[in-house]
Amino acid sequence: MKREEADRLIVMALALIERDDGKVLIIWEGDAPYHGCWVIPGGYVQLDETVEQATIREIREELGVEVALQGFVGVYDDFMEDMDNTPIHNVLIAFKAEILGGELNVTSEATEYAWISPKNVLKLSMPQVMKRILTDSASKDKPFNSRRLSTSLIRESQSDD
Repeated sequence: MKREEADRLIVMALALIERDDGKVLIIWEGDAPYHGCWVIPGGYVQLDETVEQATIREIREELGVEVALQGFVGVYDDFMEDMDNTPIHNVLIAFKAEILGGELNVTSEATEYAWISPKNVLKLSMPQVMKRILTDSASKDKPFNSRRLSTSLIRESQSDD
């Protein structure tokens, strides 16, 4: 892999936080790569941290709360382009988490937040990969299906019909 290609491979860690009433926490993304959309909170993994450490750090930075990871949701691919039409491959690693302490705040990265029922989340302006993560998390009983993990595989399977 060439260096410029490696620069376009991005690993992100996400925390799916659900309240006792079943509502999930989403944020209005103020930063790339999902600027101007509702998303599951999280962000980039840095070179000197584990995915779990990145998840906890990102939630603290974005929302001002401490979380504990409660389980693994899945690994997801999102193929997109930047503003210059350069291909980007986002690898999103999603965990379930619970808030341990702190007070939810807005920041430049998370300009709004909301607790939304999963049914309503799917109707929002939200990237398909985020909707898929929420759907997978809600369907714990369903067997693992690797075709749900990649946007390119979903597009390929839809075009084959």
